[in-house]
Amino acid sequence: MLIGHSFVKRLAHHLIRNYSATNDYAEALHIDHTYYGVGVYGQTGLIAEDTLNAVGRQVLEVKPHLIALDIAGNDLCTNSPLKVATNVLDLILKLHNHYQVQLIVIIEATHRYMTSCKKTLPLYNRDVDRYNEIMRSLLEPLDFAIHYKTRGLCSLQPMAFPDGIHPMMQKYRQVVATMFKWCFNCLAHGKEFMTAQRRYDHRRRRCQSHSTLPYHRPIDS
Repeated sequence: MLIGHSFVKRLAHHLIRNYSATNDYAEALHIDHTYYGVGVYGQTGLIAEDTLNAVGRQVLEVKPHLIALDIAGNDLCTNSPLKVATNVLDLILKLHNHYQVQLIVIIEATHRYMTSCKKTLPLYNRDVDRYNEIMRSLLEPLDFAIHYKTRGLCSLQPMAFPDGIHPMMQKYRQVVATMFKWCFNCLAHGKEFMTAQRRYDHRRRRCQSHSTLPYHRPIDS
């Protein structure tokens, strides 16, 4: 189940309009819907503290094994990175402890290329980077949650965000499809996959500072 703000709401409309005549999100994402069901729920302006009020009933009804969250973009307009990360962590713990979600994936927040909030654009983007850093650190000890880096969007930078805020839906669809397939690997392989992924990401960030990647991804996702 993918839950998020306006990115996700736009994606839901895009998928059904262009890829599935049967309102099947798994089919629209080219995921084997024989074995997996995919739900997509997006709400404009959604923030971490309001997420369960918005989708708590659906989560109880569907009982998903996996929830991917694309939130924090709106939260960062009015709150500090630490406050936002704390709210997101609280949401993760509630989803796991009270809703029995096996795996929660936090999709990293992305930079904006125009501002629609009180923060200046440079400050907002610095807060995005700081939030992602804090979130990775908070999730490190948890074996039921992980931070997911949207490499497909970040590599394109402004070109991927036509209005400066929302990503191109075709590119975002590819990112989400890859993310879900990777998440299903997490569920299938369990803690070992997640541990290997964290180790890879840690080494990747360290090696990027030296402009080299002298190793290969440990598991093919």
